[in-house]
Amino acid sequence: MKIAVIGCGQISKMHIPAIQRYPGAALVGIADTNREALEKTATQFGIAARYTDPQALLREQQPDVVHVLTP
Repeated sequence: MKIAVIGCGQISKMHIPAIQRYPGAALVGIADTNREALEKTATQFGIAARYTDPQALLREQQPDVVHVLTP
């Protein structure tokens, strides 16, 4: 199952590790319009696919599930 995360705020620090531990799940990318938050989160969790445009993430990665972690 391909999973994407949109939003790299504080709650993403709970979602991302859970996704990474979930059997059969692949975290295919994350997105945030705040480049600083995006880079910090991606580096912290070793995520290569980083997007400032959520639509590009969805178009390019075609995830099965999306965690939308925005207000």
